[in-house]
Amino acid sequence: MGAYVCGVSSGLDVSENCVKILVLGFSSVGKTYVVYSWSLGVSNMVKTLPTDAAMFNVEKIYGPTSALPMYMWDISGKMIHRRRSYYLGTQGLVYVVDAVNGNAMDALADLQSLVTDRDLSGLPLMVLVNKATDGETLSAEGLKPQLQQHVSLPPKWAVCDVHMFSQRDLTDALLQLEEMICDTGPAA
Repeated sequence: MGAYVCGVSSGLDVSENCVKILVLGFSSVGKTYVVYSWSLGVSNMVKTLPTDAAMFNVEKIYGPTSALPMYMWDISGKMIHRRRSYYLGTQGLVYVVDAVNGNAMDALADLQSLVTDRDLSGLPLMVLVNKATDGETLSAEGLKPQLQQHVSLPPKWAVCDVHMFSQRDLTDALLQLEEMICDTGPAA
């Protein structure tokens, strides 16, 4: 994956090489929490509000090992508010799934529609299973076979459990995403 000038593709007023990542998933699964925890480097202290309607958040984040900035686009969870213009210039996807919600099949159908979109097809994909506490029903290991069966996965993809109150889990996920985006890590 090559970098591009973010300001041209995204409309942001920057003039540096960077990577555009979309952070997607249903409403209230923890997308905004993930983005701000990555941005601020802290968990447990981040209080977020839902990204409603046609709103979005964009944060500049540096991975643990790279000087290349990643612009994380946290987009509203409602499919009706996802605008195709947000997809242009995207170089990677993060999809957040709630471990307790019980709508894994709906999330897989949503994810399938995203990874087969003409602007998102083939991009590195990181699926985060949001685990607020231990012992929940859905796990990365449990979701992996469902992903392989129901989603047209790109060559580079990963799924991992993320305890939202563990900065270590969040940092490990960011490192894995960075490796996929910078093309330094192995495919899943």
